[in-house]
Amino acid sequence: ETVTALDPLFTTGRVALGRAYLKKFEASGEQEWIDRAAEEARRAAKDGRWPEDAYDLLAAVHREQGRLPEAVLALEDAARVSPLSAEAHLKLARIYQGVDRNEDSERHLQRAIFLRPGYWPAHDRLGTLYLDRGMYEGAAIQYSEVVECVPQLTRGYNNLGLVLSILGRTEEAREMFERSISIEPSRSALSNLGTLYFDEGRFADSAAMFERALQEDDSGYLTWGNLGYAYKLAQAPDKANDCFRKAVELAEKVRESNPRNMWVVTDLAAYNAELGQREKGLLLLQEIVAGQPQDPQLIAYIAETFEDLGDREQALVWVAHSLDAGVLPSRFEDSPTVRGLVADERFQRLIQERNDQS
Repeated sequence: ETVTALDPLFTTGRVALGRAYLKKFEASGEQEWIDRAAEEARRAAKDGRWPEDAYDLLAAVHREQGRLPEAVLALEDAARVSPLSAEAHLKLARIYQGVDRNEDSERHLQRAIFLRPGYWPAHDRLGTLYLDRGMYEGAAIQYSEVVECVPQLTRGYNNLGLVLSILGRTEEAREMFERSISIEPSRSALSNLGTLYFDEGRFADSAAMFERALQEDDSGYLTWGNLGYAYKLAQAPDKANDCFRKAVELAEKVRESNPRNMWVVTDLAAYNAELGQREKGLLLLQEIVAGQPQDPQLIAYIAETFEDLGDREQALVWVAHSLDAGVLPSRFEDSPTVRGLVADERFQRLIQERNDQS
């Protein structure tokens, strides 16, 4: 506090002090500290010589208070006072994406890239925006830029591999995952490669890869669930059920902290289906349906989970929704877990109807 007392216009010190107060609030929950953080942010924004950092702090305070509209306004002010700051546009784009202002988010990400060519965080965020909207070719382009900008960053290869696998470009996807693992083995890359093996019907290889992923980090419920599916199709049902039970245990903890995460609830529905808990699985899935999901890949997953729960009619309804949202038929055709659904003549008719319309 001495620095700001000596020089009230010392914005950097005032913002640093505000961030320290915010950390004290996060640690203690005492209202006094967040009030002090807000006061330092407002004074720095009003009187300081570098207001971008002040508005950024003010946005962080508002987010901590659950006041998202005010956080948006603060980051808009940051971009307004620093129009040439790529980082300010990136932060604004992120919060726009969080409030479903996707066109605004895209515009500011493009601005950040224009201002700082080779700025990989903006390419990465834009790739994620396109991925979430089902714009897979665009996502692949952006993640390719990340790989080019920072060739030692494993997340670029992981994300690019994921999109390439969605696009059915399996060999290219495999190359990306293997490159990532060669740089630094991670649960993410090993799991992605395990999923690729799974879709190819190499269930023993898939299980081995998921086992390696758990050696890196055994805290992720998805890896346990994926290993369960691999064991199931590798004819090891006892091992599979142990994995599904562990996946449910870990996923429930995630759900407690974020009950509105549609992916987690859908995963829980799928695992309950595997454990024979059909009614519980259907209740969880209906909860997701009521939330009107928009993510194309989540919609496809809902279709697959209805099939796992024995509701072919609803599975076909959600297949149609996913195809209309841009999901490729290969998503289902290449999956070993929904072969009965794909063989249904009604599934084939859905594909043909959309081919006729194109």
